[in-house]
Amino acid sequence: MNIDTFLALVNAYCTRAGLPPAVLENEHCVLLPQPGQAVVLAWDAAEEELLLLAPVGAEPIELDGEAAVELLGDAYLGQNLAGAAAGIDPQTGGLVLWRRLPGYGLTADRLERSIQRTVAAAQACLGS
Repeated sequence: MNIDTFLALVNAYCTRAGLPPAVLENEHCVLLPQPGQAVVLAWDAAEEELLLLAPVGAEPIELDGEAAVELLGDAYLGQNLAGAAAGIDPQTGGLVLWRRLPGYGLTADRLERSIQRTVAAAQACLGS
């Protein structure tokens, strides 16, 4: 897969989801699959992988010891985050759920499922 194939795949998802075509900027694009829930899709050419990021809320996360342990438990093997991993964005301090998808053989169906699962997990984190 190359950047053009990546953009075509993202736009196939956008068409299916009723979203406007993606605007590619520096090998990534921002989509809004749900109101208030951004998803960033980035192409990692070196690894030939798509990186899917879903910020959880818009504010920096404040974690005390108990909350950090709970988050790390949820993130263990992605078991309570629908297979996603979790991290804190070093620039914003916000919690981000993310996953990497190999470009080889990636389909619009798989991309759609991955976005849906990651968004659902991000929304669940907001509710807890």
